[in-house]
Amino acid sequence: MTEAINYTEDQSKEEEIHVHLQKCDADFVPRLSSRIDLKAYAKKIFEKSTRLEAWAGQELIGLIAVYLTNKETGEGFITNVSVLSAYAGKKVASQLLQNCIDRAKREGFLKLILEVNKGNERAINFYKKHNFEIKDNQEDHFLMQTSL
Repeated sequence: MTEAINYTEDQSKEEEIHVHLQKCDADFVPRLSSRIDLKAYAKKIFEKSTRLEAWAGQELIGLIAVYLTNKETGEGFITNVSVLSAYAGKKVASQLLQNCIDRAKREGFLKLILEVNKGNERAINFYKKHNFEIKDNQEDHFLMQTSL
């Protein structure tokens, strides 16, 4: 029997975020660790972002980190979307993204923005399915956004 998935906000500890990012590292395109220091990124996420989380027992299996800090423009920025590969296809990312959208709306935000690597077709298609549109074409990534 598989454990139930529990969705929470801002419950993870810095070290749990770091371990989660390490477990998901190879699923990023390109690898997250090839672009940033995972320990420092976990600290930044812990200290500065709103975290929408999915847990199976004591394990953090899914995480969206969003900066809901720019109330003047009404733009929130999603800095991380990650789900352990063992939970792919179980709608964990979709539920987390919906939770993120709901939280941003409650706080009065008008849109959410994120960056995605052009080589990550799976992620691009996922975001499009959830009403994100490509707004800016950078050298190696797209800026995508959705209105709330």
